[in-house]
Amino acid sequence: MSIAVSQLRRAQPEVLDEVSAGLERDRLAWMRVIAFVLSARTGAAWRGPAASAATAREAQVAKQIRILCLGIAETSSGLRHAANRLEAAREIVARADRLAHDAGGWIDADGRLILPARQPLADPIAQTVQAREDERTRWEVTSLIERVLHAANAVDDDLSRVLHHGPVTQGRLQGRPPGPALPPPPLIRIDSDAPDADVFASAAWWRVLSNEERRTVITTHPEWVGNRDGIPARDRHEANLILLARAEVEVASDPEIRGSRLRGMSMAFAGPGMRGESAAMDRYLDLQAVREVLGRGDPPRRLLLLDTSGEMVRTAVAIGDVDTADHVATFVGGFTTTPRGGLRGHDTTMAHVHTRTGQIAAESGVAKASTAEVVWMGYAAPQQDEVLDLWGRSVLVTRTARAAAPALARFVNGIDVSRDVPPHQVIDAHSYGSVVAAHTLTRNTGVDDVVLLGSPGLAGAFSSLAQGGLKPGSLNVVAAPDDRVARSGWFPSNPAQIPGALVLSSDWSYVPELPLGTGTASKGHSNYFTSGSTSVENLAAVTLGRKDLLILDGERRKGGGRD
Repeated sequence: MSIAVSQLRRAQPEVLDEVSAGLERDRLAWMRVIAFVLSARTGAAWRGPAASAATAREAQVAKQIRILCLGIAETSSGLRHAANRLEAAREIVARADRLAHDAGGWIDADGRLILPARQPLADPIAQTVQAREDERTRWEVTSLIERVLHAANAVDDDLSRVLHHGPVTQGRLQGRPPGPALPPPPLIRIDSDAPDADVFASAAWWRVLSNEERRTVITTHPEWVGNRDGIPARDRHEANLILLARAEVEVASDPEIRGSRLRGMSMAFAGPGMRGESAAMDRYLDLQAVREVLGRGDPPRRLLLLDTSGEMVRTAVAIGDVDTADHVATFVGGFTTTPRGGLRGHDTTMAHVHTRTGQIAAESGVAKASTAEVVWMGYAAPQQDEVLDLWGRSVLVTRTARAAAPALARFVNGIDVSRDVPPHQVIDAHSYGSVVAAHTLTRNTGVDDVVLLGSPGLAGAFSSLAQGGLKPGSLNVVAAPDDRVARSGWFPSNPAQIPGALVLSSDWSYVPELPLGTGTASKGHSNYFTSGSTSVENLAAVTLGRKDLLILDGERRKGGGRD
């Protein structure tokens, strides 16, 4: 008989714990009996057939008691395991109930999510936001209920096996040790336009596992965890460190790398868009860049993605604690982005934002304003030698951006669903990365704010805040006056012209909190992340959700007038 949600709500795992504890007391009592029997064996003074028979009988009694103790231990362990899993199942059902309640609905006895009928809203933005929130709630609740019922039935079957087949015969336990086999994770499809709900299924799978099972999965199947959106950053990091070490060993064993490593080392700091002598050398340099960035100092870095299966290494490195930060900003690079050519620099620039957010929080006296910044290189960005390949990954077309959008959507949704309380999430996208971000926003994500820097246009992804699922004031655009890419209008839909967009300054500004009292101007297309610049000041303000600190285009003094 299948277990229902209503039964999980009524479950009393503490009763199983009590029975398990009672059985353990009985086992200890029987162990004392064994000790007594062995200590009271026939003394050396008694000899003969009767003495031998008595000794044999004592040994048989001790063996039978030992077998009984083994059976009691198995049953006790099975009950304790079932109690722990049922307690976890109740907590997951409670989480699903909270999600349903927060959305104004409930979960019925059969596990179906019931949401109230929504009245049409006059505001199209509010209508879109509500519809998206309802859909994400349905994805998460459905995934949680399906996975927890599957796990609960597996535990019930396993406990039944222990209770009905646990008695010992001839000194051997029948059946197998308690605890169901590790359930395989849901299918992960990094390169496909997979349903956005997939990430919620992965998160539910991880939540249902016990701490011991999670440890086992990380150490024995790190490939299940490292690239799986919806799993906490600390667990992904630990799994990816194992995968990184494996990848380093594999690439180092390549004959070409062994023979030309010294020559290849000179390319360790290859410029953007540069390729090595071979695919193996590119992979070697990519992994070298990842390893170097992970070794940087405070705050610690965490490796949230390491995919070496494709032509280009895909990775994501976090600065700070994504699992606990109140605000998480994800940076998406553009044209010529590769780990070997850009990870070090992008990590440095996002570290500038991280430092400034900490300073602003301290200056504002905000006790709870921690941030984490992620450099996301989860797609194969267009490269210099692909510009003319209009049917491939050319930067002049949107094909690559559209293909990358599902992966970025799953990544940011994964951060939300991996936590008990979702953070305030921001996407900072530069150049062609803004096209990736634009197409990502047409999908259902929980992104709160976005900053598009040096954007060549949105490539028709959306032309209103409602189409992008953004609330008023959440679309921020930065473009330096001499940024030819941003002024080119190569792709249609200038983000600065979308009604409700905020155009932020990248010019000189008076910012008394900065060391020199001024925010420096950004020049050209690639200098928006210079420490002490007005654009970094704005990025930090958006990351912290401090719209009152934004410096709008044409504004020279915070809270003051315009030139």
